[in-house]
Amino acid sequence: CPSKAKRICEVRWNYANNLRMNQAARLLRDTDCNIHEIAANVGYQSPAAFTNMFKNWCGLTPGQFRAQIAAEA
Repeated sequence: CPSKAKRICEVRWNYANNLRMNQAARLLRDTDCNIHEIAANVGYQSPAAFTNMFKNWCGLTPGQFRAQIAAEA
């Protein structure tokens, strides 16, 4: 059934993407690596694509996320 296969692909993609975004959040919180380095580290060739995906994932850009973490410290 094609719809079942599509759902399986979506679940796998969401799982992999969540792993990547969690890793990115850790790097933003625990390192001083720039956004380009973090994007590359989690598998994005384009920092802009990484920024868009991160914002969709947590509601903040990577820079905003890092600033919020710093403000809470």
